[in-house]
Amino acid sequence: IACAKDNLARLGLSEQVELVQTSLFPVLENDVKADLIICNPPWLPGKADSWLDQAVYDESNMLRDFLLHAEQYLTCGSTSSSNSIHNKSSGEVWLVISNMAELLGLRTREELLEMMDAGNLEIIDVQCTTPTHPKASRPLQDKKKKKKAKNHVEFEGINAARRAERTCLYRLRRKTLIFMVLDHS
Repeated sequence: IACAKDNLARLGLSEQVELVQTSLFPVLENDVKADLIICNPPWLPGKADSWLDQAVYDESNMLRDFLLHAEQYLTCGSTSSSNSIHNKSSGEVWLVISNMAELLGLRTREELLEMMDAGNLEIIDVQCTTPTHPKASRPLQDKKKKKKAKNHVEFEGINAARRAERTCLYRLRRKTLIFMVLDHS
């Protein structure tokens, strides 16, 4: 959250944005709703063996729980008063996630889309990028040159997945409900 505060100050937006750090979705006072909820969850389903692994492995189904409950914390698309209806932009969820779980066969894209659907969320836009960190471009090791040391094992499948990895920003919103009123008079 310190990084987000610094970025807001640098961009001159500190007065326009209120940052709230929470554990997933706690009970908030006065039925607080957000215009924007950003989530960068652990990317791989699996057990975290260390504190550092918790940033990568989602052993508590945090992603699923987030997508199931985020919609109820978003501002609504419109609000009504006694005299008029005020159009207000609907809140959005920004989900930043890698396709690494899909590449390693730990979760399918369809499962991710089903979690969004179960949470009453629809995709507005998806923007993806290819990582440029050194591990993303590490060449496959020649099997003859592979090190035999016990603690230094190259996983060819993970290296291949890193080269194919895409990190995506999914812009999500509450699904639009369409009501039809038929007048038979």
